Amino acid sequence: MQRRGAFRSGNSPDWKLLAALFRQFFETARRLDHEPVLLIIPTRLESFAGSIEQDLETQVLKLGCALGFVTVSLPAPFSQTQAERPATPLFRPREDGGHFSVDGHRLTAQMLAAALAGRDSCAELH
Repeated sequence: MQRRGAFRSGNSPDWKLLAALFRQFFETARRLDHEPVLLIIPTRLESFAGSIEQDLETQVLKLGCALGFVTVSLPAPFSQTQAERPATPLFRPREDGGHFSVDGHRLTAQMLAAALAGRDSCAELH
């Protein structure tokens, strides 16, 4: 099992493979004259602080920004929105198929539209 910080050094074999896949995807998308978008979707809304998931998200965002992806990270905005409006779920219950609710799709669409409209989605990483 990997520990917190395992992705920071860039020496993890898992990270090297993931980074190579991102680079290949980016290069292929650019060759095809497409605009690659990196969308990080939360699998849970609990805090990721200090976890390997947080390290991985940070490294993936940094790499995506360095490669020129439009990046949209949903975990923090989803958590914030859910805390502000707990009666409005952003996910459907698992027994109903899971995934986003209508409000979850709406928030995602708003964030994607803002990122594609030219707002610097990598500003907080600079």
